[in-house]
Amino acid sequence: MKKITTEVCCGKLSDALIAEACKVDRIELNLALELGGLSPSYGSFRSVINRIKIPVLCMVRSHVGSFVYNENEMNVMKRDAEFFLENGASGIVFGFLNADSSIDIDRVKEFVRMANGKETVFHKAFDVSKNMEDSIKLLIDCGVTRILTSGGKDAAHLLEGCVTLDHLRRKYGSYIELLPGGGVTADNCREVLQISGCDQIHMSAKRLIIDPLTKEIHAETDRETLQKLLRNLTLSSK
Repeated sequence: MKKITTEVCCGKLSDALIAEACKVDRIELNLALELGGLSPSYGSFRSVINRIKIPVLCMVRSHVGSFVYNENEMNVMKRDAEFFLENGASGIVFGFLNADSSIDIDRVKEFVRMANGKETVFHKAFDVSKNMEDSIKLLIDCGVTRILTSGGKDAAHLLEGCVTLDHLRRKYGSYIELLPGGGVTADNCREVLQISGCDQIHMSAKRLIIDPLTKEIHAETDRETLQKLLRNLTLSSK
């Protein structure tokens, strides 16, 4: 049987508890999943680290809408990353681009140094970088552990992106890990693995909830959706 490493994107302690109970391998902890994920708060991080036994990697992202950050924003993210790394996180998740969409090498290298051997994940900023092949070479040179990617496609076209992902894996997979994610569902998860050839997968298994009073939308991990995903992945590993 082929062992598939499973990672679930969680937005709070209750999500993380569901993920661990479903026996996933690791958690990516965020805040505001409905916005694509931001750095978790102090309280959220502490509550998860104190309760969860599986590896927890923390998103380091100060705002939505761009992967270009000014110095003030970077200083905030450095403090967040240092805190997570010094207090039990297994690694950090980040993505820094220049204004021309090329990889911001200096900032990536700085975060890899800060991690000091812990895992570093370059998130889906990779998919909107200037040239994915050039980008993966740069991230390898920077010492990044893993790239979370949909192969340059949006969620609706993830399987098309997995063809690109398979090409990158064949060419560079011995130098850096590739983690398919962004649109993984119970219906497509087996195809994602088959087409990409990867042995790990990232999923949120989330549901969106509209608050009846404020009408605001928030996301949370759905146990039944996650269980269905994991059952289908178990079938794909046989």
